[in-house]
Amino acid sequence: MMMVKKNDLLNRWRENVFFLSLVSMACVFPFSEALVSIFSGILLFQALALRSWFHPSFSDRSWKILLFPVSVYVLYLFGTLFTKDFTFALYELKKTVFWLVIPLAVFLSPKLPEKKLYFVLWVFVGSVTAASLIIAGRLV
Repeated sequence: MMMVKKNDLLNRWRENVFFLSLVSMACVFPFSEALVSIFSGILLFQALALRSWFHPSFSDRSWKILLFPVSVYVLYLFGTLFTKDFTFALYELKKTVFWLVIPLAVFLSPKLPEKKLYFVLWVFVGSVTAASLIIAGRLV
């Protein structure tokens, strides 16, 4: 009985940490590339640190879903072979590493209820609107 409560508590903790990480990332997404990199790292770190693949919602996922983002990054990696400016190619690889980090973090994290996903969407829409208004204010 005590073990069941402990597992339920841990699973709720995993969901809440993932939810807060996702909301934080949605807030900063339209504002700063550096913050997006930081929060995508946090997103992956929370999935690995909390071992989110032990969450009950993880078992019904297929690893095939990760093939698309990995294939996009492999194309970037393959493209570095055909460039004259290798330092620029490495810069592009660092810039596009989110094609691996964000999908992997979301894949490893627990599924969120629909209401929480809609909340993340609304936070993202609100932050994009705020960023648009800030830019429009600077133009005027």
